[in-house]
Amino acid sequence: MRKALDRDEDGGSGGRQRGQRGMMGWRCVVLLIPYVSAASRPEHCYARRYSDLLRELCHGDTRRCDLVALRKHYDRSGQREGRRFGCRNVSQPLPYWRLREHCDAARAGRDVLYGLSSRAANLTTPVLAISRKSGRCFIYSNDLLSAWRWGASGPGQSTLPPLAELFEDLRAAATYNRTVAGLVVPLVTAFAGGTTHGFAAFWRLLAAFVEAPFAANATAGIYVRSQVGMLDVVRRARDLGLVRRVAFLEPDVVYRFDEVRLFPVAKNTWGDPQTARVVSSFVQAHFVARKQSTGAVAVLKTAGAADGGAVYAQNRFDGLLAPSDVRRVLNETGARLLSPAALGELGLIDAIAHAATFVASWGSAAHKNFVYVGDACRSIIIYVPRSKRKEYETGFGRRRHGLPTTFRNARFEYRTLYN
Repeated sequence: MRKALDRDEDGGSGGRQRGQRGMMGWRCVVLLIPYVSAASRPEHCYARRYSDLLRELCHGDTRRCDLVALRKHYDRSGQREGRRFGCRNVSQPLPYWRLREHCDAARAGRDVLYGLSSRAANLTTPVLAISRKSGRCFIYSNDLLSAWRWGASGPGQSTLPPLAELFEDLRAAATYNRTVAGLVVPLVTAFAGGTTHGFAAFWRLLAAFVEAPFAANATAGIYVRSQVGMLDVVRRARDLGLVRRVAFLEPDVVYRFDEVRLFPVAKNTWGDPQTARVVSSFVQAHFVARKQSTGAVAVLKTAGAADGGAVYAQNRFDGLLAPSDVRRVLNETGARLLSPAALGELGLIDAIAHAATFVASWGSAAHKNFVYVGDACRSIIIYVPRSKRKEYETGFGRRRHGLPTTFRNARFEYRTLYN
């Protein structure tokens, strides 16, 4: 809108003096100029329809789009990929807080689109399956989303926008990149990249898959960027004949599954004794070689010897043990310090499974690995650093079940490093 101020018809350029015809007269003329949105061109709508283009060619904002690059993208590859250009039927992005309204509790379906996004947030990987027929998502295809839907503590807000974007990508996909024939069971969770949560859910999924009556005719789907230990376990399971077919799923690819089955999973072995027992029994039955027990072994969150002091100074608030604390733990327990990176997950399982005493620092070193102890273990000793004092005394693991006191044949003992 623009305003033009004009003198009255008798005013002239110099106007009239007060007293001749009164005060100078003014007339306000309003010019209505049609508003054209800065983001209403076909290129803008193309970017809004596909979040990867919005991110890469518009820096997340349609006002900053490279229109030439968007047009070239459609001409050179978008049209071939089945993408739609222009503003027809383009929808506004789904608000992330409404995502669960578009999900169903079905645990199986046919003709399904499935995707994993590289837009990770807070260590989580957006993963989702949707029905091609209804356009609705399977809530159990994402463990965080299913927990949120059914009343448990939901995902943090930072993890939801990428998941909503993935939902929009799958729902808007005019075609798919790859097809996996037959029945597919994804062994993928939002924490596929690692952490205690990721391993707990992964083991539970793998156990459920192996024990399912349809396993022999199904394909296990595994995220190709899963923590390397998970990939090693899946490959061993395949070598053992527990899993017959494996599909390694890549990020930012739209898959079509003829049929999918989904297993709900518990989030953590530490906070769920039943899940811990199921995982432990499965690991002992299939991934542990029978041999004589050894002494004490330790898994501690610590830096390498060469730069231990510097790394500790930067990460001491994240549960990393100071070099002096590492020496204290090993002296008190006589344990042999294990290197998970050098052993790999399968080697780590074997070493812990045959130990008479398992020593670990509070955090993932303990919460993830205690399920690997075998019947020979009589003592599980957990050391709590100062940075984890509040979590140990008031938080994680206490609210629902309390801290574990026994597991298999072992008793827990908790020692603090801050007294």
